[in-house]
Amino acid sequence: MVVTRSETVVYLIGEPSEMFQGTMLPTTKDVLSVYFCHQKREKLSQKESIMLTVKQVREIWAKAGIPTAEDRNITRKLELLVDKYRSICRNKTRGGAAQLARESNFQIDANQLFNNAHHAAMELIKIEEDRVFLSDQRTERKYVMGEVDKELAAVEDRRAARMQREAELRNREEERRKSVEASAAVSLILHPKKVNTALTVVKNAVAFKQLLHGTERKSIQKFLPRKQ
Repeated sequence: MVVTRSETVVYLIGEPSEMFQGTMLPTTKDVLSVYFCHQKREKLSQKESIMLTVKQVREIWAKAGIPTAEDRNITRKLELLVDKYRSICRNKTRGGAAQLARESNFQIDANQLFNNAHHAAMELIKIEEDRVFLSDQRTERKYVMGEVDKELAAVEDRRAARMQREAELRNREEERRKSVEASAAVSLILHPKKVNTALTVVKNAVAFKQLLHGTERKSIQKFLPRKQ
């Protein structure tokens, strides 16, 4: 049986889509389009369709590097959206100004971001470009993920290069330290007299300290001038 396009088009939404298209965060219309693909084309239940759609929503937000709300909150938001859509559909044959206004408002809202960002997303996001992207997707929607990915890749490349330079400096410093220690050890082996001389100096220094602070100190006090 051949299915015509008119039979697959969803009222106020258009053709269902198997996945989110493009490089922007999905709008409300995008989300409903994927939902109805699962629900109408794949003949899944509403619960299953919502579960799969939420999973796909999470995936594209994760790709953008933006923290999201919990699954149960996104699920509840999508359930309310589907209920609202079905309420409008029930009255589509009535016409009238009120129904037309509801449809018009719904279509305006449908082109806005299906916002399921974490309530503290702006604080949790560490990269400034990602904050700018999220703010843009909530308003003008002029940026795409490709641009942000390039910026993020550049940041990561600079970070990796910096870490490599620091590692090389640490390695050179470690090699220099080992070289100095090895040279000192060889010098002591080749010149044992230097070891004896060093030990003699240390012993003399210790003896002199004891002389000043030990029992022998009294023996030299008689040579010091007496106080008047």
